[in-house]
Amino acid sequence: MFGMGKNASRKKALAKLELMSSGEWQCAGCGGLHNGLPDLATNHPHVSGVPTEQELNANLRLDGNFLSEDFCVLNGEHFFIRTILKLPIQGRDDEFGFGVWSSLSRTNFNLYLDSFDEGFPEGDNEHWTSWFSSSLSCFEKSFKAKTWVVPQPNRQRPHVLFVEEEHPIYQFQQNGLEPAELLKIYAHYGCSPL
Repeated sequence: MFGMGKNASRKKALAKLELMSSGEWQCAGCGGLHNGLPDLATNHPHVSGVPTEQELNANLRLDGNFLSEDFCVLNGEHFFIRTILKLPIQGRDDEFGFGVWSSLSRTNFNLYLDSFDEGFPEGDNEHWTSWFSSSLSCFEKSFKAKTWVVPQPNRQRPHVLFVEEEHPIYQFQQNGLEPAELLKIYAHYGCSPL
């Protein structure tokens, strides 16, 4: 009997996600109209000293402090890029994306800058050691977790992959999010259908 309740709950959550992904829906959080399953994002790395105002990517400075929608530099010593945390959704063919920040060494930051306008070549297996630099309150212990940053072709933002097998986000990346869990994430960040 317990399993039937879980199965019914999963079907209900899948139906809600299907409704969200199939057309326009009104958000209970912002009141706006959305199309499809939304991805979420953080505005800056979760570290002290980040500038409060974003500048244009073209104004990037490697000394001092800088923040744009794709790059962050602190004290000319710490380098961060916006990445995408992709999580498969159980029972669906699509993925949930979370725009997050990851640290890079200066060498890898420069490699990323060199390829930013063109993107990495298709099939390039490049990946860089990183530390997860966003604090996601819907996931325990996400900040400073060891990750890989994987550059993407065609000017897409890099993906971030968790390395530590015992980390919950690693498990989600391997096994997918339960539909009800994704709905909880949306609700947590104020993004759910009326």
